[in-house]
This record gives sequence, C-alpha cells and structure tokens, in this order.
Amino acid sequence: MGPMIRMGRLVALGLAFSGALLCSSCGPSKGSGSADGGGGLSVLCMTDPSLPTVKVSAVFPIKTADPSEPWTVEYRRYIAQSGSEGGVEVVCQAVNSNDPSNSLKAAEQPLKDQGKKIVETGWKYAN
Repeated sequence: MGPMIRMGRLVALGLAFSGALLCSSCGPSKGSGSADGGGGLSVLCMTDPSLPTVKVSAVFPIKTADPSEPWTVEYRRYIAQSGSEGGVEVVCQAVNSNDPSNSLKAAEQPLKDQGKKIVETGWKYAN
C-alpha cells in the first residue's frame, strides 16, 4: 500500500474518531458525568494501527471534548521519548467511560485478530 493511501486512511480514521469523541458530548445527559469515569468522556490512544506493533495507552478521562485534541500531541511526544522512531502516527478514540477495562480490550481485539503485537504503555493524559 502506498504512503499516500495509508496516510489517507489514517486521516479518515482520525476524523471518524474525532467525530465520535465530539458526538459523545452531545448526549442528553449534561452535568451527571464526571471526568473520573463516572459517565464523563474517556479516550484511548494508539500508534499507527497498520503497523505490526501497536502501542496502546490506558483509557483516560478527559474533562471536555477539545477539537485540538492535546492528548494526541502528548501521546505522540511520549512515544517519541520512549525510543520509538520519529514521525510516528497516533490516533485516539472515544471509549466507554463506564467500563475502561473492557473498552481497552475491545480496541485491542481487532488488532490481535490481525496478528498485531500489542504493547500496553499505561500512559494517561494529565488534564
């Protein structure tokens, strides 16, 4: 697969996840959730899922859906500082705040099914 096609897929994937993240804040229940997993917004990030090894963050709460997605920038920085090659692609997605453990498993399983090696970094964005 050519680099332009792969980049196009990553951009489309990122846009889809961004839309899901923003949409998760549009629900009818306002004020009842909290950033600690009690119904608030949660996210997990991973390196380029098309690579043979995918490094996955922990599920972490965010206070608000921020269009600039600072957690993506911070995860990319963390991966770069932990010895990975430069220019690594990172995607983040909204997940179920009420069940972080199963959300992580649900994100990893399709990658495992494709024969990918999964490395759980345990990294969380500090709001």
